[in-house]
Amino acid sequence: MGLKRRLKELGHDIEKMNLIEVEVPSHRQALSNVWREGCNRMFAEQNKKGKLITLRGISMKKTTVSLAAVSIAAVVGAVIVIACLMLFSSSTGGATDNLERNKLTERALANAREFIPEAETVEEDPDYGNDLTAAFWVRDDGGENLGMLVIDRATGSVDFFFDARSSSAARMSSEVRIGLEDATAIAKGFLEALGVDLEHFALESDPLVCVGMEGPPDNPTPVYSYEFYYRMQKDGMFVDGEGSCFVIISPLDGSIKSFGVPRRLISISNLKDEEIEISKEEAINIATEAVAGREVLEGTTPVVQTDGIELRYMLVGSSRLVPYWKVTVRYSMDNLANVKDIPEEAKYMGGCVYSVSAVDGQILGEESF
Repeated sequence: MGLKRRLKELGHDIEKMNLIEVEVPSHRQALSNVWREGCNRMFAEQNKKGKLITLRGISMKKTTVSLAAVSIAAVVGAVIVIACLMLFSSSTGGATDNLERNKLTERALANAREFIPEAETVEEDPDYGNDLTAAFWVRDDGGENLGMLVIDRATGSVDFFFDARSSSAARMSSEVRIGLEDATAIAKGFLEALGVDLEHFALESDPLVCVGMEGPPDNPTPVYSYEFYYRMQKDGMFVDGEGSCFVIISPLDGSIKSFGVPRRLISISNLKDEEIEISKEEAINIATEAVAGREVLEGTTPVVQTDGIELRYMLVGSSRLVPYWKVTVRYSMDNLANVKDIPEEAKYMGGCVYSVSAVDGQILGEESF
């Protein structure tokens, strides 16, 4: 209900948005919804200008401003990394010596003004906070929402920030004025200034991302964003569970549009890894059997994405690393399977990701998108 309430607050007509109801099992996924909500503002502004925006194969007509309605199929690839940040994980320990409420609000406003000078007030939203962190909406003197930040209840430090101002440089643009080298320097310098040592981190993907298309259907223009997602590595394998961070930078002027950092960093030297016993082919078979036993979207066929299978580590407890195969299964729409005149990406709708233990073949986790 929190997302719908905020969408109404931002001026959207809920009845016309055809929102998809999604169960949110954790605050990490709730934070992902905040990211999508902010993106919705950008698309609303673009559509007011009479543009057609296509986001990763899904068209949004001039009169449609609902990113939420297509976010599962369109944005999950980018958001899934944010959801993996342990910003709201209870595994980081219990709350101790938290700041008094007024002091916490003062700290939130001071932090907000560092990123958004026109910030006048902050409003705590319990829907996106927990015992360890507090989430605040940032507003100007007229009550307009300018963004959001999440701070540590004990220290007041910022764990997450999102700039939703329509007046600031766009986080997505068809024009890329900042080169990759300069954008990388900005991202690294910013994270290091926050105390993040990137020695054992690596980028999970190319930071210059084509997030969609804009303009008329017969002459669309790519829209880009700089999305730096860093994750800890051990022996060249990414470690899931702790130690990830991200920075999103405007391709227009290099300004920081959003960032997230972990509440604590783990030490690679203290982690013990286990032997790999399950092969990639065995993991594929396990995932194939698993998806055969679940209900899928009507009119679709599950297809294992064999080219995108990753071998990663999952942090269990505080020091145990379990290697696992990340197997993605996507649902191919039967009526488009043999159509040649549309992009391959447009032939899929939804799917799931299986985390198959490389030690004993158990399915450690399953996530739908």
